[in-house]
Amino acid sequence: HLVWHDLPIGDAGLQPDFVILSPRQGLLVLEVKDWKRSTLAGADKHRVQLNLERGVVASAHPLEQARQHVLALVDRMQMDPALVAAEGRFQGKLIFPWGWGCALVNMKAQEVSAPGFAEVFPPHRTLLRDDLADDVDEETFSQRLWSMMQVQFPHTLTLPQQDRVRWHLFPTLRVEGRQG
Repeated sequence: HLVWHDLPIGDAGLQPDFVILSPRQGLLVLEVKDWKRSTLAGADKHRVQLNLERGVVASAHPLEQARQHVLALVDRMQMDPALVAAEGRFQGKLIFPWGWGCALVNMKAQEVSAPGFAEVFPPHRTLLRDDLADDVDEETFSQRLWSMMQVQFPHTLTLPQQDRVRWHLFPTLRVEGRQG
């Protein structure tokens, strides 16, 4: 797996907390928040209200942030012929899965069992402190992480395809030698 942190994407000023690339599972964008349950004043699918020292502050919902970040990446990579299906019913679509989620690193499952929380922070897209504990085995964590994918289908990115994804994350000028 390749993992990048605070990676600026494109010209729109997007900067997801984590971008994870797995050659077998695909591309995952995660937003991480250190909020405590007592800090969370309210939320809907677009905004979150936080109780801070300076009062109640509205913030973008981390799942919506992650979704916007991954959609920007998908739009950018779908313009690359090396990363899309050339034919068939998925022509022009990425050849690898992608998804998004959030991690609420200071909230435990027992603290968020209140009605309505799962509707605003769906469990299949939200990691809690319990999911990140040292005693969680690797396979369980991996399954939780990759269950956040929008779609799942078998594909393993080749090294050149991984390089293409990396290039879209870190565009560089490549100068080919002229033959002549």
